[in-house]
Amino acid sequence: MSRLIRPARLDMACCRRATGTVEWLIGASRALGIAYPACFRPVSDLQIPVSLVSNVSRFPRKRAQAQREPTGGSAVAGLPSLTATVYRALARRIRRHLAPGSTRTVARFIKACDPLVIGEWIAGSAEVRLAFADLLWSRTIEASVEMRRWPDRRLPTETTVRLAPSIELDCQFSGEGTVDDEAKEWLAYHAARVSLGAAWRDAQARTSAIAHSRVAAWADVTPLTAWSDSAWLARESPQGVQFVAPVTSKWLDPPHSSKCLRRARHISRQQTRFESMWDAIRGACLTWSEMEGWQVIDAPVPASRDVRHRRLLGLSGGRPWCWLYQGVDGQFVARWENARLQVCAGTPAAAIAGLRRCATMCPDVGGVALPYPAFAPVARLAPMSTTVAAEYRLFIDCVKARRGFWSEAAKLARTAGGYRQALATADQTRRNQKLD
Repeated sequence: MSRLIRPARLDMACCRRATGTVEWLIGASRALGIAYPACFRPVSDLQIPVSLVSNVSRFPRKRAQAQREPTGGSAVAGLPSLTATVYRALARRIRRHLAPGSTRTVARFIKACDPLVIGEWIAGSAEVRLAFADLLWSRTIEASVEMRRWPDRRLPTETTVRLAPSIELDCQFSGEGTVDDEAKEWLAYHAARVSLGAAWRDAQARTSAIAHSRVAAWADVTPLTAWSDSAWLARESPQGVQFVAPVTSKWLDPPHSSKCLRRARHISRQQTRFESMWDAIRGACLTWSEMEGWQVIDAPVPASRDVRHRRLLGLSGGRPWCWLYQGVDGQFVARWENARLQVCAGTPAAAIAGLRRCATMCPDVGGVALPYPAFAPVARLAPMSTTVAAEYRLFIDCVKARRGFWSEAAKLARTAGGYRQALATADQTRRNQKLD
């Protein structure tokens, strides 16, 4: 152990004689080239799959000690710590590649503010599960991250990330007394990568449990990781520093598929979108164009399967949906989704602007009030009784009014769990009555 650089959490596990520590040390030390002494009592070692990374410092950069950060510690003098730097990089990769659009999905969570509705969304969509895992992972690592990301706020550039105390403790290590500053920095980066990866796997496990129970909970963000989840070892050798950790190098890789499969999926989605659009808009429709003015004609036939589903912004009654496509005559058509009103123009921008103007001029088309009201959430809960369901709905509305999505998260989870249990009890009672 004196020849190894190790995390503080592994030291604590060894002092407590946690189960599996000796076996893990034997397997990881062998990966570093340290053989188990033959004079020791034989121990059945576990063949743990590990990844070995080496650092060879050919051109060391000399920096003043006063300008450097303490390894794995908090920020000093407005500079981010090494752990915070790794966290920013991993968070950026998650937002851009692994869970794109997670900010909009979390905004939907805040708007719904109902653990049961959010649980249904998580169970029904892989994209929503990744967004919720990003939420749990970010709140586990960064204290008060909801004030910086949800809602999206641009903070001053000198603002530093405040890491949770458990994460800072998990990224500390010992035994690096003879290692130079450059190697310490390299070790700190890899130690942070292992610890943050363990926190991500814990967030994914929690999200899977929520998808099974269908009751979302985001209040308790204390990581439930064991010492083996973030364990690693390092050793200084003549060639540089060697770092060994469990094989988790692909934990941030987005799911890839072949180009032919992606193309087939794109064509299938495009065909489905076209069929749903054409079935809804075919037939006579009130039409306006710059050349012809107002007239009633059939919907123009699309020139291709490339149809777009867009929000119509700039209206006081909300953001209704509209269809945008190009007809066989070259004109672009902007069609209201839930009313027989369309505009033909030479460019997509002109068609959208014309549809917005016509919706203001014609507040009622075919008995449909414009702008069309937004749809209610698709998730529906079977009420146990009118009184209990009304009380639960009133509680959710009160939390919404108080903007308590973050501050009352624990209360939301408890109330939703109690309501779900009451529903199950009522269903069981109803089945027993039928059997009697």
